[in-house]
Amino acid sequence: MTISTFFKFIKIETNLTSALPAILGFLFSYWYFGNLKFLPSLLFFIALMFVSAFVTAWNSTMDYVKATNDEYRLQHNQLSVYKIPLKTAYLTCGILIGLALILGIFLIFLTNWLLLLIGGLCVLVTIFYTFSPFAFSRMPLGEILAGLVEGFGSFWLACWVNNWNSGYLLLDWNVASGEFSIHGNLWTFLLIAFAGIGTAVFNFNIMLSDNICDLEQDIRNERFTLPYYLGKKNAIKLLHFMYWIPFALMILSIFLGTMPIFSLIVFLAIPFIKKRVDEFTKRQVKSETFPLIIQNLPIFEGLWIMGMTIACVLKMIQI
Repeated sequence: MTISTFFKFIKIETNLTSALPAILGFLFSYWYFGNLKFLPSLLFFIALMFVSAFVTAWNSTMDYVKATNDEYRLQHNQLSVYKIPLKTAYLTCGILIGLALILGIFLIFLTNWLLLLIGGLCVLVTIFYTFSPFAFSRMPLGEILAGLVEGFGSFWLACWVNNWNSGYLLLDWNVASGEFSIHGNLWTFLLIAFAGIGTAVFNFNIMLSDNICDLEQDIRNERFTLPYYLGKKNAIKLLHFMYWIPFALMILSIFLGTMPIFSLIVFLAIPFIKKRVDEFTKRQVKSETFPLIIQNLPIFEGLWIMGMTIACVLKMIQI
């Protein structure tokens, strides 16, 4: 497999869906808690990129294996389009998740056993998203899990690896006796959850719009996603509604003091997002209008990163 084919196989551009929330988590950690640790942050970010690449490659591989429609399997799936042998696809997936696990083990020793629990759960979700007879991607759970794991999970863990010893969520485990306990601060946990939930919405919307485009094809392949149960019209209405949630949460977060005033810069994204969503509403074409929905994530989160960066720089020089 060439480097070019590898990047196409893992859809390198989709790494933004995990990378940007993680960067926001790092910035939030520094702005709110005053903590940003170089080595844990670096290891986490690299491991996250390996996991993100694995997720895309694994999903394409499982969709190829499970496809019941020959047209999709032979003409549209990544393995067929880029002529990737199934054994090569499996090997690539194994290497990617193996590298992520090695970095994860190092990170556990730098932080706390809780990473094993939460990180392990996230990895299991990514594996069983398309694997097993009860794959999540074939149920109306795919959009929710994509938002929680890729978006919010990246933000939350990026913040946690820098503040794990601040006491807001820890796992104490006595290996000799086998006794363990989880303890933390509920309000701090909820504060971080509230701050990062906007990242989940954009990942949710990407998966929702993807499934809207693939609705007929998914039905032929026995994948019954959220748009199947809602119907295409209601799914598009849900897409429109969901886009307003991050903006509403941003106003509330600034009012509560959990986001800097500079985060208001995200409101500059509204006309750009609206234009793309309106175009998608007119035509749900995977190759033409679906990329417009993907673009909404870096537009919103890119502006958010700009606002957070300004706030962090001002904090650094104590203005």
